[in-house]
Amino acid sequence: MIILGAALLSGATDAAAEVVNVECVFDMRRDADGTKSDRMELHYKLDKTTGRAILEGNAGLSDVVLHMGTEGFSFIEVTESGAVMTTTVVISTGRAVHSRNTVIVRELVESQYLGRCSW
Repeated sequence: MIILGAALLSGATDAAAEVVNVECVFDMRRDADGTKSDRMELHYKLDKTTGRAILEGNAGLSDVVLHMGTEGFSFIEVTESGAVMTTTVVISTGRAVHSRNTVIVRELVESQYLGRCSW
């Protein structure tokens, strides 16, 4: 289920398609090896008409779920391997964290990216 909140619906849109674009840039990565500078961009699109949310990422297009809260919102992606990726954003500041809990060849590979999102 996708819950669309007023905070995103009042943001920048593509008028023809009624799409809200959420652009995220992450500059810092934390993983088992420590913290280091590592740039990653994620681009989310929310269709205001259908309620569909998608992620345009480094692995192509993925359907995601948007969960709106009173102070923040999260995009949730569940992969075929059973792993869950989340991006959580603070509405008032745009500060964001993208958490990857990936299963690759029966091994857990975890990481977090810190940055900002705008819409």
